[in-house]
Amino acid sequence: AGGTGVSTHSFYHCEVTTAFVSYTMMLIGSLTSFTYSEGMGMMNKAYFKIVRTLLIKLDCISPEEADLRLQLENLLDLHETSEDHLKSFNHDLGLTRPRLNKEKAQLQKEKQKGQKTGDDEMIKNAERGILRIEQKRNKLKEKKKKLENDIDEVADTLAEIHSELNVFIDERAKTKDKLDGKLEKILQSHNVVIKAFHGGHLTGMACRTFLTKEEEIMNDIIKECHKIREEREKENLSFTIISKEELDELLLLYRETFQLLDATFSGLRIIAPTTEEINFTHRVIKLLKHYWVDKLELSITPKAHMVFEHAINDKGTGDMQKFGGLGDKTDEWGEKWHQTMEKVRNKVRGMIGFKNQSKTIIKSLWRDSDPRVRRKLEEGLLSTAREVNKKVD
Repeated sequence: AGGTGVSTHSFYHCEVTTAFVSYTMMLIGSLTSFTYSEGMGMMNKAYFKIVRTLLIKLDCISPEEADLRLQLENLLDLHETSEDHLKSFNHDLGLTRPRLNKEKAQLQKEKQKGQKTGDDEMIKNAERGILRIEQKRNKLKEKKKKLENDIDEVADTLAEIHSELNVFIDERAKTKDKLDGKLEKILQSHNVVIKAFHGGHLTGMACRTFLTKEEEIMNDIIKECHKIREEREKENLSFTIISKEELDELLLLYRETFQLLDATFSGLRIIAPTTEEINFTHRVIKLLKHYWVDKLELSITPKAHMVFEHAINDKGTGDMQKFGGLGDKTDEWGEKWHQTMEKVRNKVRGMIGFKNQSKTIIKSLWRDSDPRVRRKLEEGLLSTAREVNKKVD
């Protein structure tokens, strides 16, 4: 199935079609880059850099804990980059393998022909060609194995750092309330949950909810940070706590960063954008890059590079410009289809017999394909859809 989502027992025509089109979309390349994957990666990077900075400024964490948190952020970057390399390699491998198989089959035919005619030279040439193809295959296997081992190694190191970091967090929790814990509670109060199974990171939906409620969330974070700053001042610490003015400036920077992230990805997702909308999104991306590199001093990950360098450019050859917007060219519809199928499967899970389940599923999908039903469903989606964020203009 190769990541297309087709299970071995699935026979629905719609799922096979989804698999085929998903694979076709993978070949297009960067068109599918501006999805929640990129937004989620950049949101998490910005959020956890902000948490680390606030912990240093307000919670007075030890240099050792600060260093561990920095290592964690860098390793997460490396893990993301390694996974991107593996995805790219698997894509190339999917194109190379059929070609090698075809070449090998042709050489085997030549070898058989040489054996029939007694042409030793033809047999030797065919054997050399087959050997060369096998060597290529072995090199590809070795490269894939190395990429997989690199990812496993980074994942093991991440687990070790998480374990070491938890020791500092638990120790700090004995003397005072944890700032990171309070920030997490603020997010939870707005239905933004950091999933443990997701590596302790914000999922795509959590990022979307965060950006939707950015103003309310940041207001609560600002109040909590000022409250903690005042508490720290009363503790007669041996060093100077961050000033109110410096904290205000820092929190404003974070608020504007989240607004720029929201504006960037809401702009990139416009379908058939006008020249004005393209120019607006271009200005926002330039400003986000300035904040990202110069103000927050964050590294350029592959996902950030895709946004900053390939979405829109001054030459008019960016993906958003070349392909008439990117909102209808992401792979989210494929993910949505998996969710739809999972829902209907759950509805029939208690039915006896796979055939009965299949018939009921097909009837359900047929009902939802009725134009009147589709219209009502689309009206519901439009009523909850988010508009393009232009507050930063």
